Amino acid sequence: MFCTTKMVINHYIYQNRMEANKDTEHIRRTLVYYEELMDSSGDFIFLVTEEGRLLFANRHFQERMHYKEEEIEQLNFISILHYDSSRIFKNLFEVVSSHQNVTLRLVSKLGAEIVVNGNCVISKDSDEFILKGLFHEITSEFVEKKGLVRSEEKFKLLFEKTLNPIVYYDPKGIIDCNQAFLDILGFSDVKELAGLVPSDFSASEQPYIDDPVRAAWKISNLALQYGSHKFEWMYRDKSGKEFFVNVSLSLITLDARRIYFAVWSDISNRYEEEQEVRTKEFRTSKKNLQLRLLNDINHLMIAETDFLQKTRNILKSITLNLSVYSTDISLLNAEMSELTSYSYSIDDTGKFYEGKKMPIKVVPGLQQLLQGDIYHNPNIDGNNTTATEKRLYDSGFRSILSIPISLNDNILGFLSIADKEEDKFDESIVGLLIDLSVSLALFINQYNSIDRSKKYGQLEESLHKLGTKILSFLNIEEISKQLYKEVNEIMDAPIFGFGVLNTKAHVLEFKSVVEYGKVLPEFNFDLSDKKSLGAACFNNGMDIIVNSFEKDVFKYVDSYDRGKIPGKKPSSLVYLPMFFDSEKIGVITAQSYSKNKYGDKNVFILKILSNYISIAVNNASRFETNEKLLDNKTREIIMQKIKLQKTNQQQKIINQVGQIISTTNDFDSIFNKLHEQISQLMDTTIFGIRIYHSEKEELEYNYEFESGARVQHGFISVHDKNIYSNWCFN
Repeated sequence: MFCTTKMVINHYIYQNRMEANKDTEHIRRTLVYYEELMDSSGDFIFLVTEEGRLLFANRHFQERMHYKEEEIEQLNFISILHYDSSRIFKNLFEVVSSHQNVTLRLVSKLGAEIVVNGNCVISKDSDEFILKGLFHEITSEFVEKKGLVRSEEKFKLLFEKTLNPIVYYDPKGIIDCNQAFLDILGFSDVKELAGLVPSDFSASEQPYIDDPVRAAWKISNLALQYGSHKFEWMYRDKSGKEFFVNVSLSLITLDARRIYFAVWSDISNRYEEEQEVRTKEFRTSKKNLQLRLLNDINHLMIAETDFLQKTRNILKSITLNLSVYSTDISLLNAEMSELTSYSYSIDDTGKFYEGKKMPIKVVPGLQQLLQGDIYHNPNIDGNNTTATEKRLYDSGFRSILSIPISLNDNILGFLSIADKEEDKFDESIVGLLIDLSVSLALFINQYNSIDRSKKYGQLEESLHKLGTKILSFLNIEEISKQLYKEVNEIMDAPIFGFGVLNTKAHVLEFKSVVEYGKVLPEFNFDLSDKKSLGAACFNNGMDIIVNSFEKDVFKYVDSYDRGKIPGKKPSSLVYLPMFFDSEKIGVITAQSYSKNKYGDKNVFILKILSNYISIAVNNASRFETNEKLLDNKTREIIMQKIKLQKTNQQQKIINQVGQIISTTNDFDSIFNKLHEQISQLMDTTIFGIRIYHSEKEELEYNYEFESGARVQHGFISVHDKNIYSNWCFN
């Protein structure tokens, strides 16, 4: 199919979008640029296949050759080549590469000879080789130096033929050869080749040939039958180095006897490039398979609603697409003591094992996985291995790869694949599983949220009401004291509090931990203290749940020191990391003097409270930092905003304000009504909306009420640092 300039550029855009993920607007601008460049270019720009089919020719090409666009579509490029250039054109396709300083002689529709010089690239698209050329006309220079060029071409032709290795021989041995033949084999004199034939230099293995001996016999017979034959063959020189040549073998008569005449063309570079292309194609094919798998998994996560069915299909897709024997997704419980395992294996027609409970200690490479590292054993040894790996070995497995599934540094479970072959998994599979684990983390987190909502729906509503109260605190020390009673109404937590990160001191500061209603003295956890549960919780971003202190504490630390902590030693405790905007800011803790007090429900409660406390801590920190910049009126507005969130009447007014904004297009009308409604909620002696104009870098002060009267103050630059509005905006 012949392409116009726009079609070629659109194909370029499509390819770049698929391969480089570039910005769409940038690509569109590139379209306009290249479209103008090609149509206004004084060069010859064209795309042509090896058979001469023109895929594209720019406007200058068409005009200079005196062909219309519809004629170009039917034109064979070879037919407009001067006979001297036909061979050059054909030779260009022998090497899939770029070619510099190529000269072609063309014949226009009017019969005029046009000579062009430039560069081109030979590439392969599907099963077709395509030449992409950019040439400029040198007709006048060519005509001026025509005599010299002809002489040079004759000399070059003779030189190139002489450089090709040439040999003639009979079954008794080599009769004669040129210097190029000696050079390529590493010999200095033809006498060294006495009694030898080219087949004596054949490599033991031939590319794309299963039986080289049979293939050599067939080649000889074809030459005898048809008088000549062309083929490609791998030879070895005197040192043993292999090289690949294209052989033109002919049967000729010399001195009344029939002999073989062979011309070699060294194509080792092309062979290496083809091998590189095949390797890249294989890697690309493998990458495409992995991308399809990721797409399938993401599609399954959206399409399926039932958890078990979705999990089964995800495991099946991974197992079949990666051609592994078994895939497993294991979910951790809150206490990190037990796993719920879901697996799929290719036994018979495929088996799905759902929700099998097992202790966490059965996981191979557990310590690595809990630290967020990958566990990979490419060769499971039945004799020199751990008990968990010995069980895998006895079940027939020889390689295993496991990836932690985590979200916000919180490990939710593990994704594992195993196979009965050794060294089954390479780095690309590791990268793919890491990508899959990200999607699975979101899926598992969503499932956990839904599951918790089913269990604790009514409780969650109560906690959110309590959370609203937490958000009203602007003093960090007050939060634990005010929450202590409410928390102990829903769980046993005689010790309750939280620690906040001090980045400069590199410690967790516990300023208001409450025990039996009384605030304990302040204390800190040094984050480098490996004997501290609080530090371990924060550093690893992990939930620490201890229900039997003497038994469980050493799951998380090698040794434990409570010397710096006031109060009695608990029997059960929980430490959970607190996050704000995906960053760790501290830990929350609840502790009891009785064993087995903290299960999933208690962890769920503390996690919801930790979210609100994190926001409140951030608000309080910001309030304390900026307090000196705020005057009394600003503090009054902050408190009014908090009160605004607490009363139903005020909420109704806010809803009315929302309706005004969403149903009215006239901003003047919106602003006047907005002032009326807001005046019912707070003191609005001064009330205004300042609008930013980016082109001027100014704030517009034309929507303003002062003491009930509408005023207009025009525009003020945002760079004036003495204006509160600018401070807020910037």
